[in-house]
Amino acid sequence: MNFWEQVFGWHLDSNETEYFKFNHIFSVWHFVALALIVTGIVLLCVVARKKDKSWQGKMFKIIAIVLLVLEILRMTYRTITYCCYETYLPDNPNIYNWAEIISFALCTMITFFTIVTLLINKEKWNAFAYDAIFAIALFGGSTALIYPDMLNTYYPIYHIMNVQTLITHGLLVAVPILLVVTGRLKPRIKNWWKPMLLMFGFSIIARIFSKLADCSFMYMNDGIELIPSWSNKPLYSYYWILALVFAAWIMLCYLPFEIVSKHRKSKEKKEEQNINQKSDELKGN
Repeated sequence: MNFWEQVFGWHLDSNETEYFKFNHIFSVWHFVALALIVTGIVLLCVVARKKDKSWQGKMFKIIAIVLLVLEILRMTYRTITYCCYETYLPDNPNIYNWAEIISFALCTMITFFTIVTLLINKEKWNAFAYDAIFAIALFGGSTALIYPDMLNTYYPIYHIMNVQTLITHGLLVAVPILLVVTGRLKPRIKNWWKPMLLMFGFSIIARIFSKLADCSFMYMNDGIELIPSWSNKPLYSYYWILALVFAAWIMLCYLPFEIVSKHRKSKEKKEEQNINQKSDELKGN
């Protein structure tokens, strides 16, 4: 496999039988990719914070377009790859799966939700969507970057589709952070129900399409291999545990902002009391 095939390869070599050539998880290249993504997010936040609302609005539109292009690239690549696999596996009539091409995984659904939200930019819609994106995109993007088991192990990490995956999940982490940095979102615990409601909706969608297309989006038909006791049962069997876990994640996301907000209000109240006290003293004199 030459360099160009390593970067742009779109099918398996007919002479190759080894599908897992590269172990990307916790490799040197994995940590390099994480360092680049974190650096990019920090720089973007620093720049965005100094710009005006108009510039920031254009930035979010560009991010939405980039995410859309990356998703189109992913679906196009998958379509070509499935067609190619069919030449090697002619006895498998189900090799082309439309649901797998589109994907109803959590990160894909929140990606399209983010794209729509950033492009339409309607105030009433944003009041719900920003909080949902904040918790879910941050959850999906960060967990996928920390443990990127979705990367193509047949190719190096710098293969175009692995790069697409890393950039997409990096942007999923960047968007909620940018929403807070630019002042578009002020996270408050009272809005915890918004990401919970959207996650519930995503779970239903994943369950429906997992059954329709015989797939396992959000592990709805298969267990989680990383957790031995959960490996033999579909994820929906543990919905109540997962609801508690996600609720804990939401609290973890919102709690620091809630603490800062309460501290700020307390400080402002004390300052106001001091001003009133001094004013009363001047009047008495």
